[in-house]
Amino acid sequence: MLLAASCLASAQTPPAEPPASIRSSEKAEPGLKEFPRELLSNFRALVSTQNLAPLAVGAAATAVAKIPNARVENFFAAKPKYLFHEPGDYMGSGWVSGPAIAGLLLMGQKSDDARFRSFTYSLAQGYVINQSIVMGLKATVGSQRPNGENSLSFPSGHTAGAFTWAATVSHYYGLKAGIPAYLAATYVSFSRLDDRAHRLTDVVAGAAIGYIVGKTVSRRANPDRRFDWNVMVPPGGGVGLSLQYQLP
Repeated sequence: MLLAASCLASAQTPPAEPPASIRSSEKAEPGLKEFPRELLSNFRALVSTQNLAPLAVGAAATAVAKIPNARVENFFAAKPKYLFHEPGDYMGSGWVSGPAIAGLLLMGQKSDDARFRSFTYSLAQGYVINQSIVMGLKATVGSQRPNGENSLSFPSGHTAGAFTWAATVSHYYGLKAGIPAYLAATYVSFSRLDDRAHRLTDVVAGAAIGYIVGKTVSRRANPDRRFDWNVMVPPGGGVGLSLQYQLP
């Protein structure tokens, strides 16, 4: 009788809770060791329905930019270079942005600010993906630069990198930081035209690539933004912006 009562009591008593480290089902935030694995995941994430609209808009804008291409090229060829174009060349160059992003990534890994840590990680992911796409296209297309320097004109890597920055900043810190970032990216694009390193089609294509890459890596790492915006194509045609705000 005593044995039966003991068995009954044991069956009705809930098991002890496992330690928090065991019962937690949350995905651990990726670190530097997971960087290559996350790169592969982000590359795959580029092929998504969310990127169809900005891809279509970017492709259409690049095609339309061919119309004034020669006129814009002749305009910059016929005038002296603006004095303020050089900072844009430095801002978008790989030997400046690459070390800067690497430094931010290392700072982010040591930071207690979760948003900053995620932002720097996404920025570094976006930089590597962006460079891979841009350099692959440059080698494949082989378009000569307007200044005749080489055959790596299409697309503009400076512009793509600047718009990756802008899209990532906007996603994590909202339009108050995003608008200045997009203005800076536009300035970098202008500086490449003024330097006769690119044509209008090059910078438009670069902007589209940078935007898509920046939005993709940011969405994967930080999908719970309360405020976000995206390029969209409504079912009836045209182009618009979708604004999303999640109430707290």
